[in-house]
Amino acid sequence: MTTTFEQELKDALPKLRGVAILMTRDRAQADDLLQDTISQALAAQKSYTLGTNFMGWAYRIMRNRHISLMRRRRFSTVPLDDPAALAVGCAGVQEDRIAQGELARCIKTLPQAQMEALLLVSAAGVSYEEAAERLGCAVGTVKSRVSRARDTLRQLLLEEDEGGAGNDRRTLRRPGGSAVVDGRQVERVGRSAWT
Repeated sequence: MTTTFEQELKDALPKLRGVAILMTRDRAQADDLLQDTISQALAAQKSYTLGTNFMGWAYRIMRNRHISLMRRRRFSTVPLDDPAALAVGCAGVQEDRIAQGELARCIKTLPQAQMEALLLVSAAGVSYEEAAERLGCAVGTVKSRVSRARDTLRQLLLEEDEGGAGNDRRTLRRPGGSAVVDGRQVERVGRSAWT
């Protein structure tokens, strides 16, 4: 059975949408990015060779489009910490939403190469080999980037409590100087102690 360009595009849409959501962290922007990617893919249809890695080809188009859009929006976005932006909507009160927000902020701080490798392997469910092909690097490089990204996120999100050896208490830092230690909310006292 031979597949057509349209069939490969149709089969790739769910994965491309997931990657777009991870790149933009906003469903509306992800839908716009996906639409732009589809438009550009259809326009460049003649440059694609049937039977090759369609997802890698489409991912590269999406990544390049996302970078172009980010450059344009660099000075026109409103930070989420802006009181005017917070007045428009209210954040969820569930701890999961807070943890997801903190994770998203920490992921944004990762170097671009590590973030792309982590999102492809962990979030999009792509194999290391396929991620290496999409990113244009060796498999070992992808594994290294994912490992470093995970280590960095672990350091940013979880830290051992300063109670000493043998203590398995975990601290989840929160913005504004508070934290959750062993499931209870605590406030920061001084510069380094959590009580």
